[in-house]
Order: sequence, then C-alpha cells, then structure tokens
Amino acid sequence: MDIRMAGVTKIFHPDIVALEDVYLNIKKGEFVYFVGHTGSGKTTLLRILNRELSPSSGQIIVGK
Repeated sequence: MDIRMAGVTKIFHPDIVALEDVYLNIKKGEFVYFVGHTGSGKTTLLRILNRELSPSSGQIIVGK
C-alpha cells in the first residue's frame, strides 16, 4: 500500500503553520523515519496520516 501526500498544509488557529506544502511518497515495503527539531511538524504529519487531524489543504492518497 503506497502513501502519497501532495501539497499538504496544516494551519492551526489563529495562524500557526505546522506543515507547509509537503510532498511525500512512501512505497509499499519502505521503512521511513521522521526526524527533526522540536516543533518541526513530525507529530502533526503522523496525526494527519492517522486521520486524527485533517489537513488545511492538499491531498493524501493511501492505497494500492
């Protein structure tokens, strides 16, 4: 199952930009690490992939 993100942005009220214009392509069988500084959007990205959060804009495709 592939996971693709295209132009994903997440903005929290009032104007906190957690993710901006993210493009990601993870192919079936790939192992991925998310690494970065505190506040860089790692948890927000994972919560969007888990559907705990909805992106403010962009497209997420999980499938074949």
